[in-house]
Amino acid sequence: MKKNSGSELRFEQAVRHGESSRLVGVGKAWSLKRKDLIKLLERNGWWFKHEGGNHTIYTNGIDCEPVSRQCEIKEHVAQKIIKRRSLK
Repeated sequence: MKKNSGSELRFEQAVRHGESSRLVGVGKAWSLKRKDLIKLLERNGWWFKHEGGNHTIYTNGIDCEPVSRQCEIKEHVAQKIIKRRSLK
């Protein structure tokens, strides 16, 4: 059985849950909409702290996570945030 990469698994999970509109792109190169990354952070106990120069800052009371103000967050950036913060 072929082992899927993290991006392929996230894509498959989003499609399975009817959330494919959240992922933009074709095949392995996808991006996550900013508002959906923020919703994911908020569902995991993060909240808005303040607006920075080019980023919106979210916190969980201990750590801070900057989220770019671009409409779409690139795959590798989204994956790093999801992995670093153990978002589910």
